[in-house]
Amino acid sequence: MAATSGLALADYPDRPITVLVPFNAGGTTDLVVRTLEPALERELGAEIVIRNVTGAAGTIAAAESMQADADGYTMFFTPKGPVTIQPLLRPLPYQSDDFLPVAEVSVTTYATVVGQDSEFNSFEELVTYAQENPGNLRLASTGIGTMPHLAVVALSHMVGLDIKHIPYKASGEVTKAIMGGELDGTTEMSYVAEQFDLKVLSCWGQERCDGYPDVPTMKELGYDVVLENWLGFVAPQGVPEEYVTKFAESVGVALQDESVMTALENQKITPAFLAGEAFQEVYENDAAANLELLSSAGMSVGQ
Repeated sequence: MAATSGLALADYPDRPITVLVPFNAGGTTDLVVRTLEPALERELGAEIVIRNVTGAAGTIAAAESMQADADGYTMFFTPKGPVTIQPLLRPLPYQSDDFLPVAEVSVTTYATVVGQDSEFNSFEELVTYAQENPGNLRLASTGIGTMPHLAVVALSHMVGLDIKHIPYKASGEVTKAIMGGELDGTTEMSYVAEQFDLKVLSCWGQERCDGYPDVPTMKELGYDVVLENWLGFVAPQGVPEEYVTKFAESVGVALQDESVMTALENQKITPAFLAGEAFQEVYENDAAANLELLSSAGMSVGQ
């Protein structure tokens, strides 16, 4: 049996590996995995075939990935939303624990941002305005169940603010509306602030946002909430452990490739490799925290 197992590992992968991506070509998720692709192919010794399967906030791709054969030849490259948030919001053909976390590739911190000409110069000023003007603070998201929407839910139900939530289809539309004065702000990936010259009021990470050392975290402001988004590979439960280990180790080596590191830096993406029990713990903690938050807001399935 040991000899057979060794041969199986030596043979994996012996054909192309399909990677499903839940969003359009050219978006952040797609760009990151395509940046990683050449180095990962070299390390695995096999072709990577990337397929963009879009729609329904990433759940179409997630469902297809979960239903694939658990043979190590279908991987799902995704942010946390489709696998740890969406199953909590509506009945879907999968749950968070139907997936096996394989390898975390990057982590992005979120920040609450407003226009440069906004009257708000601190997060405390934004909170005071919302408290004194219930329902008048206009904060946007990129749709129900997205990370920016989770921030609105957190502000409403953990901070206790009465907010007017306005969902948009894409982050570009949100930033345009903020700069045009149609919105008061949003909570988005921190690098968006630099891209669009927005004012940062608070950072939602474990630590202060890169490039904004003077902006406090939500925890420093007294709110026990963290909002970070990982990108990583997950697979259907049941993939042989040795296949998962080999794929994850290959991802770790590929992330150290100089061209990959340079490209990710240019994209304002922070590499953060995790695999095995470490990524499993992050995955499970996220699912649990999202359930607690959405349940408190009466938004989880069955609420």
